[in-house]
Amino acid sequence: MSKVVSLDSHRTSPHLCGLAVCLSCKHEWSAVAPVGTVVVICPKCDCDGALKGFIRHDGDSWVCTCGCDLFRYDRKGAYCIKCGVEPIFGAKP
Repeated sequence: MSKVVSLDSHRTSPHLCGLAVCLSCKHEWSAVAPVGTVVVICPKCDCDGALKGFIRHDGDSWVCTCGCDLFRYDRKGAYCIKCGVEPIFGAKP
């Protein structure tokens, strides 16, 4: 049975949502967690899980002038995987 968690107390704080996978039983589910969350708890077995793949949140995001919103990061910073330009923060895709 799934566990439903009230987000009323976190209504104004930014959250991430995306597909999560349990590191123990491999169960997959849609998860919502505060920005900065590293570990999510599996609703099936209560073990540690992790957000996987691409995640999105309801706040501002980086978008390149070419329209791409996927970036690679290295010691120098972030750059667009499509054209290599540094992102513009605060744009909406």
